Amino acid sequence: MKKLVILGIIVVSVGCFSMEIKSEIRADGKGTQTMILYGQKDNESFFGGMADSLAKELGTEAKRTQKGDTVYYTIEKKDYDFTQAPEGQKPLVTKQGDKWVFEMTSEGSGQEDETTKSVFEGYTFKLTVTLPGKILTHNATKKSGNTLTWELPMYEFQVKGLTAKAEYQPGKGGFGCSCAKAK
Repeated sequence: MKKLVILGIIVVSVGCFSMEIKSEIRADGKGTQTMILYGQKDNESFFGGMADSLAKELGTEAKRTQKGDTVYYTIEKKDYDFTQAPEGQKPLVTKQGDKWVFEMTSEGSGQEDETTKSVFEGYTFKLTVTLPGKILTHNATKKSGNTLTWELPMYEFQVKGLTAKAEYQPGKGGFGCSCAKAK
């Protein structure tokens, strides 16, 4: 069994499901945090309960939808403050000199075996972060404009973990832009 820390929430991950986390961060360090957990209806008792627990921790509700045999739980928290964290934990966004740093770390279990691999085969972990202003450095697997994406097989995420990191300078005009005085 492995512990996964996301947004200061400890989750025990043992089932077959995929997870997407989408963060849209404004220049003030706040923004919208969305988590989507989805998988086959057979596994719903596991990841549905996890979704409800995550939603409760964030002070919101998990919304359930279904398409065919796939069940989706969406958790959305608006005005989430990425610069704050529970006691003893590091915030996802910190100011370091003239730049800001987004960093999310999840330690893997380190336990590689064929059974675990077969359980998570075909499932993915995806983290998408949209940052305001200029992105200076990042270790994402994909960049499109101000949006960074880290995507890997769920098995790899479970075993090796992930450290997603980006440094940026927010624009002066707010979310993702710099404003100039019109002539």
